Amino acid sequence: MQLKKDILKVLSSNVVNIIIGIFTGFLIPAFLPLEDYAYLKTYTLYVTYIGILHFGVIDGIFIKYGGKLEEEINKSIFKWEHHFIIMFQSIVMIIGISIGIILKDYIVVAFALSILPINIQALFKLFYQATGKLNTYAIIMVLSPNILLIFNIIIIFVLKINNYWPFILSTIISNIIVFVWLEIRFYYKYKNIPIKFDINSILTNFKVGCFILIGNFSAIFFYAIDRWLVKFTLSIKEFAIYSFAISMMTLINTMINSVTMTFYPYLARGQKLENLKILKNILLIVGSLSSGSYYFLILLLGITCQNIVSH
Repeated sequence: MQLKKDILKVLSSNVVNIIIGIFTGFLIPAFLPLEDYAYLKTYTLYVTYIGILHFGVIDGIFIKYGGKLEEEINKSIFKWEHHFIIMFQSIVMIIGISIGIILKDYIVVAFALSILPINIQALFKLFYQATGKLNTYAIIMVLSPNILLIFNIIIIFVLKINNYWPFILSTIISNIIVFVWLEIRFYYKYKNIPIKFDINSILTNFKVGCFILIGNFSAIFFYAIDRWLVKFTLSIKEFAIYSFAISMMTLINTMINSVTMTFYPYLARGQKLENLKILKNILLIVGSLSSGSYYFLILLLGITCQNIVSH
């Protein structure tokens, strides 16, 4: 059945991401000094808020095209929506860079440089999820982590630079590489399609997406507030250890969220009882496996946290 195949594609790409995430998650803190690792995790904490900076327009596109095939959408309008988001996020990125330079906080500058490539990746991920192009979605999901893994291995084993900045720069560069690949691919696919400027479509995407944005912001605020409290009230060592533990848990949550978001296109096409039963069973299986894997990570966390402290 196509539904099961699509879920398997998403699940397999997320399993690859988890394996890479666990490998790099244990490798980097074993290599970096504790203070440098804390600064690296400060950057990743900032990055969790990047999805809020499109102000819901990308979520609106996901809702708009959910359940439709790519052949069924108005490509002229989608091309306009894509171009608008590029311009919009470029402005947000420039504002962020300016703030970072004024504050002389170069982690904020690095965060701002990540806004455009990460949110454009989010646009294409949600678009391909919504339209059922899960082969392309799976490629996007595994491409950036694999590139980042190669960079990190080079930094650790070849360059042997035990400073947090190369790891931040490698994250930015890997996201830019995927961003450029997506843009080139989009250009050749849509180059002969005229743009239809439609302000109403953009406004509608903002209106619809703002409710998703509020939900996402609430979730991010709820799940990240503990790291802010640790960062501002405890020592840098404790922030580094706590951030490491949270990063492992986030891998599991990411897998569950990616799979459940794939359900939306099928539900949008009609809530057939057969599909609902399949979706329910898949969610139960994925949720159970993910919850069980948490206890396996606890054992690894205890060992690695001891290594971080001694390091």
